[in-house]
Amino acid sequence: MLSFISKKHDVRSFSVSPENKTGEKGKGGMAVEGVSMYCARELGQGWKISPAIWIEGGQTDTLADIKGSGTIKHIWLTFGGDMQARDLILRLYWDGNVTPSVEVPIGDFFASANMEFRQLTSLPICHNPGRGLN
Repeated sequence: MLSFISKKHDVRSFSVSPENKTGEKGKGGMAVEGVSMYCARELGQGWKISPAIWIEGGQTDTLADIKGSGTIKHIWLTFGGDMQARDLILRLYWDGNVTPSVEVPIGDFFASANMEFRQLTSLPICHNPGRGLN
């Protein structure tokens, strides 16, 4: 199984999200502004005010900024509007490199280049209804 591809020794785990791009403990749900600010206006800080980001065409954004060594065990994302799977480019950098170690259209990375929905459920990749990519 791929889940045992590396041995674990003195590990720490954390979750990275649009509200907490470093995965720092206790910093999730701290946003007071974001794409869901209006919908969550009655809930206040501590709730998901910014569970997503909006990236305009031609722009870039950092999805995660993790310091130190580690293993990425799960990525989940979706996209909407008129965006196509090949319009979005995923770039992964590590070890201080300025050139990406991975640079690929989102759809290709998740085995769904044309994003015509075809259920795909496998150990490393899932393509789910509603453009959910894991």
